[in-house]
Amino acid sequence: MGWKIKVLAFFFGLFSLALGAVIIAIPVLLWVFWPLIRRLRSSQKVGAANGISGFGGAWITYLGFFFVFLAVVAVASGGSLSPIVFGGIGAALVFYGRGSVRTTLGGLAPVRDSILLRSRLAPFSWLALVEVKITTKDAAKVLPNIGERLLVAVEGKAKAYAVIQATSFGEADAEEKVVSRMWELSRVLTPLGAYLLPVDAAAAVSLVKRRGRPVRLDTGNLEQSLASTPYDTISISTHGHVAVALGAYRSADDGGELLVFHTRQTLRKPVLVWEVANALGRKATWPSPDDQTVFLSSLAATRGESVGDRIEESGSPSGTTLLVRSVRSSQIELSRSQLRALVRAYS
Repeated sequence: MGWKIKVLAFFFGLFSLALGAVIIAIPVLLWVFWPLIRRLRSSQKVGAANGISGFGGAWITYLGFFFVFLAVVAVASGGSLSPIVFGGIGAALVFYGRGSVRTTLGGLAPVRDSILLRSRLAPFSWLALVEVKITTKDAAKVLPNIGERLLVAVEGKAKAYAVIQATSFGEADAEEKVVSRMWELSRVLTPLGAYLLPVDAAAAVSLVKRRGRPVRLDTGNLEQSLASTPYDTISISTHGHVAVALGAYRSADDGGELLVFHTRQTLRKPVLVWEVANALGRKATWPSPDDQTVFLSSLAATRGESVGDRIEESGSPSGTTLLVRSVRSSQIELSRSQLRALVRAYS
């Protein structure tokens, strides 16, 4: 009986739209489709946990295109408000279904004097790239505890970056969400001998938009493939402690694609991030602690003390960067946005 009411409500909504009763049509059609949207989004999360990414998201995207179609029909019918409403709902569903992690890299723009990158296609989608400075030689003890998408460069010495995403309509709120997540991660990673260094937006955009050619991994023998296949960068989509999708890329200065951020290969049988980290450890070595690591370690060790007792300014080589040192570290250079985020993340 319930589905019959839904069908009647659907046609009633379309009939109301045809008569120009947009105020009635919109709530009715949203009531009809909202349970489906929630169910499909739930399916996407379950699918990701089992290595079937994008299942629910695809159908939400199709539903978004359906609302875009309704907007076109409304325009053809001479509507004024209804095309805007239906078009807005359709665009929101398309972005919601695809997810912010699929944001086109060409649409990422650095925010001035910030650690944030903002999507041009979805202005409410933000992300920050945070380097994970590992003091232990066993990265497998660290990476599984991050719980965010990972970007690992294995060209020369290995470097790991956590991709922290936020959804917000304003820069200040987006930065607050990113820093709050950094604060949470710092509490987890510090006892493991790892520290977080946010990458300034201007440098971050060049890292995620490096040109690369996709390299196919042998998912049947993944651990061996990760250790032996020639690639320079790997992106890891995680679901808790599990890796559900990977993207391996080889640097390509001429040609190639701006896709080193994306994970192309969905794993039908997800593997532990611990296994991936072990394999990467056999492919490349992690760098020894540097002055930045010592500075971060000092910040972590002096939580709760005043900023003046923890950090000493040594100079300002430019308008956006500072030379600073801690009670135990040598002088290092940080942007003002980096220092601002670090003080709050290690408060």
